[in-house]
Amino acid sequence: MQRFFLSIRAFFLIAAVLSLLLVTGGCGGGDSATGSSGDSGEVTVETGSLSKAEFITQADTLCKASRAKFDRAFNNRAQGFQSASSSQEQAVWLEGIVDDIFLPTYESLIAKIGSLGAPSADEEQVTAFLLATQEAVDNARENPVDTFDRLTPFNRAIKLATAYGLAGCAESLG
Repeated sequence: MQRFFLSIRAFFLIAAVLSLLLVTGGCGGGDSATGSSGDSGEVTVETGSLSKAEFITQADTLCKASRAKFDRAFNNRAQGFQSASSSQEQAVWLEGIVDDIFLPTYESLIAKIGSLGAPSADEEQVTAFLLATQEAVDNARENPVDTFDRLTPFNRAIKLATAYGLAGCAESLG
């Protein structure tokens, strides 16, 4: 029975990890606004000449690409979780996923979206979305195993992405 329990838990943990990747990034220039989100994360949003539609298209593309990158890297290491024979080994594996894949993927995404050149009228909404995403990243850094016990650590970021129109980002983070 113990082996069956670990298999179910492994399935749910892997499903949770796979559902984590949905953020976007890009390139641009202009003014910037900075907000901080706790421990280590800082978010900078540059404003530029992109229209809202152009910004959304580019950000959604970045989110989808980040999700695909995360999924590939995660799948390359997924076998390690199944070969972990104890809860401690599984925790070490999850910490490695967070440190080696999750954090770099999402920190890069936040930076890319922040540098796209958001429409100046939308700077606050974009900043709020990125701060919520950074908060999830910071929480994962502090508690990597707990991150995977939740259905998605990006709930707040998903809501903000949806409200702004970043459907691709919301889907990628879900």
